[in-house]
Amino acid sequence: MADDIAVEALLSAQAEGATVFDTSDIYGMGHAQRLLGRMRSQVPRDQVRISCTIGAFKGTGLSAYSSLNLHGQVEQSLENMGVDYLDVLTLTHTDFGPRDRYLDDARETLQALREQGDVKAIGLRAPRGWSPAPQPASQAPVTTRTLRDSPTSSSASGLT
Repeated sequence: MADDIAVEALLSAQAEGATVFDTSDIYGMGHAQRLLGRMRSQVPRDQVRISCTIGAFKGTGLSAYSSLNLHGQVEQSLENMGVDYLDVLTLTHTDFGPRDRYLDDARETLQALREQGDVKAIGLRAPRGWSPAPQPASQAPVTTRTLRDSPTSSSASGLT
C-alpha cells in the first residue's frame, strides 16, 4: 500500500470516530509510526489517543527493558510520530531477565517517563497463551498487581 493511501485510510478512520491508534516501533521498523505521525499532524492531538508497545527487541543491549533501551525506544517512538507524549505505553512481554534482574530498573524508568510527561499510562501484556481462570459471577472482581509499591494502587492496565 502506498504511504499516501495509508495516511488517508487513517484519516478516514479518525473521521468515522476512531480515537485510539495502537502502534509499535517494530511495525515496519518505525514506518507505521511515521505514517501515524503524518495522520496525527492533520488532526488535533486531543482527538486521538496513541497506544504504543515497546520491548520486542533489545538491540545490542543486555535487555529490552534496561533503562537506556526503554528511554531510547520511547524517544524514538515520540520522534517517529511527532508527538510530545504517549497516552499508553505497553511493554510487550514479561521477560525482565534472569531472576527479574531488570524489573526494578524498568519500574523506575517507567515511573520517570510518566512523571516527566512522556507517558500518561503504562501497561504490560500478559504472556502469550495466558488467560485468567474463569471466575463465577458471584466472586469478587480480580484485582491487578501494579508496579507501584502502594497497596492501594490499581488500574485497568495493571501497571499504572
